[in-house]
Amino acid sequence: GWSNSRHTSDVLNMYRLLRKNGYDDSHIILISNAEEIATNEKNIYKGKIYNITNGDNLYKNVQLDYSTDTISSEDVCNILLGKKSRHLPVVLPTDGHSNILLYWSGHGSMNNFIWGNTYHHFSAKMLNATVQKMADNNQFRKLLICSEPCYSASVLRSIDGIPGVLGIASSNTHESSFADHYDTNLAVWLCDLFSNNLIYSIENHPGQTFIELYHDLVKETTGSHVTVLNYARFDNLYLSHPNEFFVRMK
Repeated sequence: GWSNSRHTSDVLNMYRLLRKNGYDDSHIILISNAEEIATNEKNIYKGKIYNITNGDNLYKNVQLDYSTDTISSEDVCNILLGKKSRHLPVVLPTDGHSNILLYWSGHGSMNNFIWGNTYHHFSAKMLNATVQKMADNNQFRKLLICSEPCYSASVLRSIDGIPGVLGIASSNTHESSFADHYDTNLAVWLCDLFSNNLIYSIENHPGQTFIELYHDLVKETTGSHVTVLNYARFDNLYLSHPNEFFVRMK
């Protein structure tokens, strides 16, 4: 809903970054309630969504694939596993040569990501089963999961031991993540601090390594502890680069 519109702007800001860095919509699966936020009666800037006051309109030229109002936790699993259906026409390709970025913003509880008016739960157990099956089916070269919700590490720790997978969580297993940029005209927070820092760092430090990104996030994200998970089964963080996921290679 409107009071949580910051999660929508987080997602659209990530979408903006990926489009700017060369990915077209055929390489992005966008799940969001953006239309609901852009047209909300409390939104005095009709048809516009911002992550900072007087910033870019993040809703401009957005191509939504699914609404959060119509997606279940089982649907999320099937999208990641590449299982097409009449209900799910757009899913991940099953390509073992691809690097996959999974970015998630929203609410969280211990061991769960939560969304929607009916409070769908995507649990740590579901993430483990889905990512393990993706790995067994050779669906990716590398998989990076970045998560904004509170208690994020309690969900992402479930990837521990799966080769080629890295998790970057906004918060550890027992703490909240925090909002950023309050707009007095809209009376809502416009974004979340970890996500804003993540996107800003990727955009402004294009040659950085994963360890440099981590140091940047730890320094700038106050109130919660950014946590990196499963790095021992991923790659050398001092030598590998986030650009593998955030910039489309020519």
